[in-house]
Amino acid sequence: MQKLSIISLVLTTAFCGLFCGCYDGEMECYDSNQYVFLRIVSITNIDSVHFILNDQRVCNKETSINQKWFLCNDSTKKVPVYIQPSSDSVPSGCELRAGLWICMEHNDGLRRLQSFEYNPDNCVVSQAYPIWNGFFCEVGPFDDVELGKSKLSLQVFSDEKEVRIETDYVVAGGYNVNIIPEQDSSMWFSYKNNPLDLIDNVPDRTTRNGCYDGYCVATLPIVKEKFCYDK
Repeated sequence: MQKLSIISLVLTTAFCGLFCGCYDGEMECYDSNQYVFLRIVSITNIDSVHFILNDQRVCNKETSINQKWFLCNDSTKKVPVYIQPSSDSVPSGCELRAGLWICMEHNDGLRRLQSFEYNPDNCVVSQAYPIWNGFFCEVGPFDDVELGKSKLSLQVFSDEKEVRIETDYVVAGGYNVNIIPEQDSSMWFSYKNNPLDLIDNVPDRTTRNGCYDGYCVATLPIVKEKFCYDK
């Protein structure tokens, strides 16, 4: 039995070393003031965006960091609703549990969807909830960017047109920075819930930092204090 246990231990250790990488629990952490999260959101279609800090393009690598996403009132997003039964028959799509009907109903509100999840046929479009599209760019300690001294510029490509946006906004670390077309800004700032699924990015709480070339800049601090990664 002892020989078998030793052999088993040796094999397990070898397998773990070769294939698992055996997590040793060591983490490397960075303060949130070393990050800035740039986002552009628009009701009008945007095909692609170049985020530029002091004439240096950022987020131009072939990663998911700068891929397109959408916000819409998704009809497939449903929440449970509890209803007191009024008869013995259970309504369609509901279940009777502990003397209550549990029904799944659509809940109005914007939901963030990646391109592969997005289906316009599932979006309930209204004046309050149009379809938004946007891009995200994360700048952090691994990027060669000097936060606190870099002015923000953008190149927006849409329907074979290119718009260059020059701002006086100096990008500081520790902030979410949202860029919104001025024509869409009143609707965006009216949202009191959180369409971006982030606890620190509710539009009506953002600080306005001016409008430039038809686009407005709004910011909110990043709530999370640190970002940690496996060493």
